[in-house]
Parts: sequence; structure tokens; C-alpha cells
Amino acid sequence: MNGSGETDALDDRACRMVRRTVTIAGRRTAVRLESAYWTFLQEICAREGMSLDHLCSTLDARRDGMGLAGALRLFVVGYFSAASPLSPTVNPEKEAVPRHAA
Repeated sequence: MNGSGETDALDDRACRMVRRTVTIAGRRTAVRLESAYWTFLQEICAREGMSLDHLCSTLDARRDGMGLAGALRLFVVGYFSAASPLSPTVNPEKEAVPRHAA
């Protein structure tokens, strides 16, 4: 809520659950994430020059039993944490996003 007692619209939009369909290994699958996470994923894909489907496929292969939505959330947090100059530990030998074959 803001000072006038109204709910902050930005917070409402960022927290709203959004269902999107991605293609993983040739199969369409639906994923529900907060709107803010979709925005962050689009930013990561733009920075890394890859499609959302490619990113989701890469994470799907690594998630080791974790739900895809949870894996995507953790990936976003890890990506921006590693990119932060305030990050306490950055492992330069591990890429935040695996590069796709050119």
C-alpha cells in the first residue's frame, strides 16, 4: 500500500501470475510465473542472444527433479546475483547461461 492507503499498482502487476507456453524438446508445456519473472527472463534472453524456448530447454535438462517454474525462478535470481558487483562469490568457471552451439 502507498501513503494514501491504495495498493501499489506496480507491485500488483509484478506479482500477478502469468501462464505462458514454451517448447521444450519439441513439446509445448505451460509454465506459470509471476509477471516480473517473465520480464526478467526476456531481459536475460536478450542479453544472451537466445530464445526463451532455448533457455527453458537448457534449464529443463538440468533441473534434476525440480519443477520447471521453480528452476526458472532460481535461475533468474542466480543470474542477476552473479551479475551484481555486490555478489559475494562469483565462480568464473561456471557460465550463468550455457552458450548454445552456433
